[in-house]
Amino acid sequence: MRHVTFVGNDGLTLPGEVTIETDKSATTTIANSVFADIGQPGCSGTVQSLGGNVGLDASCGAEHVVADAKLGEFGDHGDLVATVALGSGSPAVRAGVAGQCAAADARGDRRHVQERGGCDAGAYELGGGAGFLEQGGMNGIWFNAATDGHYVSVQRITPALALVT
Repeated sequence: MRHVTFVGNDGLTLPGEVTIETDKSATTTIANSVFADIGQPGCSGTVQSLGGNVGLDASCGAEHVVADAKLGEFGDHGDLVATVALGSGSPAVRAGVAGQCAAADARGDRRHVQERGGCDAGAYELGGGAGFLEQGGMNGIWFNAATDGHYVSVQRITPALALVT
């Protein structure tokens, strides 16, 4: 798992239950992720951290154990999917290990790894933007699950020309 945000189980986990349980015979690899308010004991099984993880405890491989991840609201913050925004002063900002940074966040917004010397942990890049459409030749596909089969595909052809299907 890379650049995932697990947050707010809404009380669905009973005390003592595991919220994220992995196969006991397998190893789950986690990098640049955020785990907050997921219940206790959090993760079970063998977890290998590749770094950049933020959590309320170390059970999910968090190197940055914090009392408050300072996350914003879950909602439409633009582009592909709803996400949990990072709040002001979140320890997840720039906590990601550069070697594990994805090119874009879950919304499709570009992570400015080289400009900022790293990326944010979790699915949301604070101050992310520009998106794939500014990256020459990249495609973007947007769809609404409620209208199965309907989608929009955008492909940048030149800096001034895009093909929309």
